[in-house]
Amino acid sequence: MAFLWVKPSAVVFDEWYMSKELLEFLNSYRVTWVSMAKSNRLILQGNGEWVTLEKYGKKNIPRNCFKKINKEMEERRYRWLY
Repeated sequence: MAFLWVKPSAVVFDEWYMSKELLEFLNSYRVTWVSMAKSNRLILQGNGEWVTLEKYGKKNIPRNCFKKINKEMEERRYRWLY
């Protein structure tokens, strides 16, 4: 268990590894995590309601927080940056 010796301020991982178990583990250590996620991924809001990332984003993140880009990284093309 690396967390016995290292206390990262953030953990970055590919969406392939995102699971309920991993997120619960990282959250239990109060570690910030960053990953990609599909828009249909369900998240638990502070009010106890489950909602998709798409609905959460539309309701809680203003459009002016996003910047239009046109960037290709590996085989993916990114068009928006938050």
